[in-house]
Amino acid sequence: MQDTATQADEPDTDTLPDQRTVAERKADRMAILSPLGQAIEGRPIGNPRRAELPPVWVDQLSRPPLGYAPDSVKQLPEYEEHSGFVAEAVDALQAMHDFLAQVIDGREKVKQNPALAPAAQVLEIAGYADGKMPAVTRKLDAAMKVMDARIAEAETSLRSGIAGSAVGTVATEIRQHVKAMKNGAERMKFMRGLIEAGDTESVAAVLKTKSYLSGLSDAEANLLLHEVNVAARPELPARIAFMKRARDHLERTSAPFILDVQRAVGVKFDTVKRLREQVAAAKLN
Repeated sequence: MQDTATQADEPDTDTLPDQRTVAERKADRMAILSPLGQAIEGRPIGNPRRAELPPVWVDQLSRPPLGYAPDSVKQLPEYEEHSGFVAEAVDALQAMHDFLAQVIDGREKVKQNPALAPAAQVLEIAGYADGKMPAVTRKLDAAMKVMDARIAEAETSLRSGIAGSAVGTVATEIRQHVKAMKNGAERMKFMRGLIEAGDTESVAAVLKTKSYLSGLSDAEANLLLHEVNVAARPELPARIAFMKRARDHLERTSAPFILDVQRAVGVKFDTVKRLREQVAAAKLN
């Protein structure tokens, strides 16, 4: 009788709630599973490969840097006077600016496409950028060549010959007069007076032949020749200076262009390369 009562007081363990933690219950399940079952049980919910991927989009450019804006040249005070001589540089800046803006907009658009996995989105925008970039780089290269040639031509014109003749008795007497002066400073002052007076014949008599015949050094003669050409074309030095300024700005701005393209795409180029290699390897022959 006592045994019956004792048995009645003992709780039915089959009906008690499981007091173990989730981790303890999972450990018990894992203990009775095969190795394959343990591997399956231990996987995270969802696609494990996608869950393990590192972030794809890194260092994303939100807008083209200000240096690419054509206004960086157009708003300079000298632009209105010399705009025709820097048009190629302005066009190249515009092309780079527009290209970066289009890639940035395209990146954000493909990121909103629910039908594309992140890797497919990357390949989509990278392909878009690859298709448009060659035209931009060609325009940039052409602009640099044109600007270099234009600057060199203008500088050469300041070292070119001058009108007039160095032949004849009068020309010889002028050179002798200059050579008889006490020193180089006096000769330079006299020659600059001729240049300011517009006496091209007297200037030519000295500068269109060997400089030592007038007692001048080659450096002094070249400087005077430069001043003669500047006097004849006073707008040229300012134009050369502005062309160099525009050309240098184009060079500085375009130096990080490839890096800015990578940031506009939003993915490192080596990541794009690796994804393309993986896609190519997975294709069926």
